[in-house]
This record gives sequence, structure tokens and C-alpha cells, in this order.
Amino acid sequence: MDLSLIIILLTLLAIAFFIASFFVINQSSHAQEELEELALQQMREIHQVKTRLATVEESLSIESSQESFSKNVLGLSKKQIITLYTQGHPIEDIAVQTNVAPATVKSIVDQYIAQGL
Repeated sequence: MDLSLIIILLTLLAIAFFIASFFVINQSSHAQEELEELALQQMREIHQVKTRLATVEESLSIESSQESFSKNVLGLSKKQIITLYTQGHPIEDIAVQTNVAPATVKSIVDQYIAQGL
């Protein structure tokens, strides 16, 4: 009889905890909502900083590093193309060696000739 009383009490206790679990606030969902809000806020701030940086760069006329690099490479290629042309290499060979389109090589050579050897 004592054993059946213990089983009944434990069953009632389990049912009480089960019912109470529906009324307890889920704190992990609250923490998740806060984390999502923080991430969204950081994304907004990063966007604002990028926008401000673009505005400052535009007002100061700062070239991006990629554009600057591209201009430097083209400048070096022009010098190399002119050097190879003055050494007597044909335009097709210069295009292959410098990895520049033949039309571009011809244009650079024409500009060089127009400026006067």
C-alpha cells in the first residue's frame, strides 16, 4: 500500500510539473530575439559607416586601390609595349608577351608614333 501511494504522488507531481511548464516563460526565445535585434542594429551601423566612407571618398576624390592598381599595371604595360616595339617586335608578339589585346597594343603604339619618336 505504501508503494502505490508513492506511485500516485509521483504521478500527480509529474502532472503538476507538466502543467506548470506551459506557464513558464521561455527565456531562450527572449535571448534569441535580443541577439537578432543586436545583429540587425550592427548591420545598420555598418551600412551607415560604409555610406559615410563612400561620401568622404567621393568628396576627396580618392581612387579605390583597385583602380589605382589597374592604372599602375596599364602604365607598366605601356612602357613595356613601347620598349618591345622599339626593339622591333611585331604587334602580335607584344600582345602575347604582355597579355594585352592586340587592338590595345596597336592603339598604344599608334599613340607613341603620333607623339613623335
